[in-house]
Amino acid sequence: MTSRYDTKIGAFDWDLNMQLHHRGGRQLCSQEYRHWRTTGVAFTWMECDFSKPNRSFVTGVFPNGKSYLHYGYLGDILTGPFAAYGLECEDKEFLKSSNGQNVHRATDVTERNLMQIFHELETQDKYSHHKVNDYILGPAGFQLPQERVVDSYGGGFEKCVGKCFAPDDVTITFVSLSKMALMKNKDQLKNRFSIIYFASEYIKHFDVDLVRHLASTGCLLFIENKLFNPSVRNEELQKFSEEILNVAEPISSLTAPFDCTKDFYAKFLIKSNS
Repeated sequence: MTSRYDTKIGAFDWDLNMQLHHRGGRQLCSQEYRHWRTTGVAFTWMECDFSKPNRSFVTGVFPNGKSYLHYGYLGDILTGPFAAYGLECEDKEFLKSSNGQNVHRATDVTERNLMQIFHELETQDKYSHHKVNDYILGPAGFQLPQERVVDSYGGGFEKCVGKCFAPDDVTITFVSLSKMALMKNKDQLKNRFSIIYFASEYIKHFDVDLVRHLASTGCLLFIENKLFNPSVRNEELQKFSEEILNVAEPISSLTAPFDCTKDFYAKFLIKSNS
């Protein structure tokens, strides 16, 4: 290892090129990934001036005798929000490359995918994307400033957010983790869900009785893979794959072969209670 990898920028480059790119994240450009790891700001556009910090990175550390008390997130978020909507796209034009570089960034793909989702939710009509050449910024087409964003306003205020649209047939309910165990005792939730999704970090909370209680006939179960966590090695991915199969096997069956080194999630069909 040379001095090039003896800095945090070199570590960022290693995580991206040796881990994320090999696991299906080639749409993520080095410039936007470095900016995310350095500043905590994931999505940037040339014509925008960022005037507010990412408050999810606010932390506090206080002396407490021989130890310290702390709140907030003190680690390093390796992946960022790019994997959710920034790696795949129905419009293959957004996935093209030129001279070994992506024509569009994961940021651009994310914007395009979210525009499609919001349009189709609101209008119930198929989305047709209109190309705007000014948005093709390329992976390294501009110089990012080195200054850190600071909040110049110290006070707090309430902001009234209006609804963009309100679909009649959609309801979103947020339930805390502490209340999840109580859901299997609620009759109004029995056989209510046609899709159940478990994030990779919540697999330890997988409850067979809870899933069986919530699932309707033909319910699909998705369990997220740890594919886009650069700190997880291939051997650990294999162990996690075995854990997924072990917890889900009693009540479900795989709908397709699951490859822990390639697939974003494992997909199961919940078995009938009868």
